[in-house]
Amino acid sequence: MSFASVPSHRDTPKFIHADLYNAHYTPDSKVSASEYQFPYTDESFDFIFLTSVFTHMQRPETLRYLSEISRTLAPGGRVFATFFLIDPEAESAIASGRADFSFAHNGKGTRVQFAENPDHAVAHPRDLILEAFADFGLKVQAALTGGWRDGNGDSYQDVIVATR
Repeated sequence: MSFASVPSHRDTPKFIHADLYNAHYTPDSKVSASEYQFPYTDESFDFIFLTSVFTHMQRPETLRYLSEISRTLAPGGRVFATFFLIDPEAESAIASGRADFSFAHNGKGTRVQFAENPDHAVAHPRDLILEAFADFGLKVQAALTGGWRDGNGDSYQDVIVATR
C-alpha cells in the first residue's frame, strides 16, 4: 500500500509505503490494515481517492480505512473510492451469468471470488458500505454502477463519491 501526500500545490508529492498484510498481494507482511493509522494529521486532505483498494479488502480493513479517511479528510473535502458492491442489480447479473464475477464465497463481512485467495477480488454489500460511510460522517454524493456487472458503466468498478 502506498500513500501520496501533497500538502500544497508548491510541494513535491511525498510517497509513503505501508507494508500491510493482504492475503493476495502481501501475504508475508505482519501489519493488518484493520489496525493501521494513516500517517497524517487530522483534516489534512481536501481530496482522497482509492481505486481498486476496497476490492481487495475485507470488512474490518475497509471500516478502518473509512474511519481514517474521515479523520484525515478536511471539512468539505471529497473522497472517490471504487468497490465491487453487491445489491439486487448485481445479484441479478451474477445469477444470469452477465457479471464478470460470481462472488460465491463468504469472506469477513464480504463475498469473495476465491475461497482459497479471499483478497483477490472482494465484494461488499452495498447497503452496509453506504451505512458505514454515513457512520463515519461521510455523505455519499454519488454511487455509480460499474461495468463488472454486465459490461455497462462509466467505470469497471462501482464508484462512490462522498464529502465530509
